[in-house]
Amino acid sequence: MISKALAKILALLPFFSLAQPIRATEKSDPIFVTGWPLEFNETQKAVLSNDAIMENLVCPSLTRLNLISRRSELLLLEKLEESDRIWRFTLAPGLTWWNQSAVSMQELEAFVRETLDPNQLTKGRFLWAVPEYSISSKDRTLSIQWAQKPAFGPYVFNDQALQKKASTSLGFECVGNWAAEAHSKGLLLRDRVNKGRDDILFTQNSKELRGDRKLAFLFGEDMQDIASKKPITQNLVCAQPLDTPILTIIAWNPQGQFTQHARFRRAITHLTPRGALMRAGAGSLGDLVSGPILRAHPGYKRGLLVPAYDPGKADAILNEMGLRRLEEDGFRRDAQGKSLEVRILTRDHEGSTLLRKVLDDSFRALGIKLSFIKDGEGTPDGLLTGIATSWPDGDLTELLHSRVSNRIWPWGYQDQILDHALEAYALSLTRQNPDFVLLEKIHELVYKLEPFSVLMQHRVCLETQWPSKVQKKSEISVRNPDWFRQLIGL
Repeated sequence: MISKALAKILALLPFFSLAQPIRATEKSDPIFVTGWPLEFNETQKAVLSNDAIMENLVCPSLTRLNLISRRSELLLLEKLEESDRIWRFTLAPGLTWWNQSAVSMQELEAFVRETLDPNQLTKGRFLWAVPEYSISSKDRTLSIQWAQKPAFGPYVFNDQALQKKASTSLGFECVGNWAAEAHSKGLLLRDRVNKGRDDILFTQNSKELRGDRKLAFLFGEDMQDIASKKPITQNLVCAQPLDTPILTIIAWNPQGQFTQHARFRRAITHLTPRGALMRAGAGSLGDLVSGPILRAHPGYKRGLLVPAYDPGKADAILNEMGLRRLEEDGFRRDAQGKSLEVRILTRDHEGSTLLRKVLDDSFRALGIKLSFIKDGEGTPDGLLTGIATSWPDGDLTELLHSRVSNRIWPWGYQDQILDHALEAYALSLTRQNPDFVLLEKIHELVYKLEPFSVLMQHRVCLETQWPSKVQKKSEISVRNPDWFRQLIGL
């Protein structure tokens, strides 16, 4: 239903763990991982994508958000001190780049200055002022002296990979225990601590891969006969289902003739059989959510119910808006007699055949003409696409803030109240204890505005092949940033 290469993936729910995993020998084959959606054609982009694995194994940051404790924590730092106008960062001992050279204070200072550049820090979205500052260092401690206390906090370094330019194949290097490099079969992570004992190879195809350590992440479409192109007729059987932050949505054009109205957008959500789509398109390997936030996130407001599939309610809303059906042809028209037509842009026609047919049937049942168009064929009213929500922070600014550039869709949302809410939550993320109530308020606003019709949140099925036998069922929480380490026993 979506292009898996466009999104990050994060395993979330309980699954079978490997009991007392066997350590590999020096000459062992790598751990093979298939189905993990990375931009294999853009290795640099994949490594620096804040992917759940890359961020913690390959290019870690000074600090990170831990949803188990619901607070930010130190990652590459031994100590962080914050006073009114002074921040002190003490590096953990023994940090080295991929080439084994020690991280110098000069390199850390260069990284800090680059991160605090206003264009890098706010990406043009926020109006955060960066006060003047000076930097000094002694031993492993770097101090930032601010001319005045900044509005943001020191955990602004969450998700900012500690990196420097280098003459590697990627053009940079990080301090993670695994060094990344392009590979003929995908992306190779070299275990530089244990001298290759636990190399990890991410690949798109598991065929012809030798070795006894394999992990496969399978979407519903991967678990059926793809050649048949038929709907899945029954729930898929999966012993280890895992939630992902990948969603299939229809993003609505807020300037469209009809889609500019939140009531109209909600009517379309009501007439879309999301449950049937999830069953037929993914074998029920997914979930229905009330907004573009994972249920497992502490900022997901559980009191907001998923809009029901209710064509009767959709019909009533459209009638109240003056969009009534004519008896002669059964199609709806506005007060001026213009036909109600919705044009939806699809960039993956081959992969969305089933979804497009279901949507077409649903729209026509209520007298709405539906057209699917491609890029360059006119202004769309909506975009059918897959997105990956930001994890673990749940920050929606890249999707909804009015000042976002390089949007997924060819329009912007202009709502000052939503902008202010997004900025307040983003600001709280720079402090040790983020305010997840602010994300709940964003959820409420998005629920009322209905900028998207969220069709489903995707799950994957984890299949493992390992030397040790699966002996017991264990739970690894989505909120644990080191879930993958636990999975492979490291």
